[in-house]
Amino acid sequence: MQQSETIEVKEKLEEIIEHGSSWNKLLAVSTAVIAVFAAVIASFAGNSTSEAFLQKNEAIFYHGKATDQWAYYQAKGIKLSLAENFSEQTQNPQLKQKAARYKSEQEQIRKEAERFEHLVQEANTQSARALAKGEKLDLASLLCQVGIALSAISALLRQKILWIGSLLLGIVALGIFVIGLL
Repeated sequence: MQQSETIEVKEKLEEIIEHGSSWNKLLAVSTAVIAVFAAVIASFAGNSTSEAFLQKNEAIFYHGKATDQWAYYQAKGIKLSLAENFSEQTQNPQLKQKAARYKSEQEQIRKEAERFEHLVQEANTQSARALAKGEKLDLASLLCQVGIALSAISALLRQKILWIGSLLLGIVALGIFVIGLL
């Protein structure tokens, strides 16, 4: 009898060791997958943040160009006004021609200034989109990091519920990542 009980205990111990070992392998692999996923997400988040800064710099650049064009527009307006006033006073046909030329140039300058203003708006919109995308990706990365921490605690405390929690955080992070890329 004693030998059969010993065999039973041995079999149970082997089963526990084998089961524990396979769980440890799953824990290690899942943690590694979450860690790799976190690194990929962090890379995408960094790219998105860089894109937001780039677009904001473009908006600032175009804003400067638009401001320059509006100043140039006003300068042409002053020349136009002076040419028209002197043309009326002196009845000089050359001043009338200059006034007409200034008016035409001023119209072109206005169109160019408006084009730059449009580019400012586009760049600001793209910057805001990239920043919002980066924020979602940062959240997904954070969730992965918390999942990795839960996996580590799970391994230390041998609590599978914490491991399941880490897997759930990884899945939620994956969902946020996919939504963030759209």
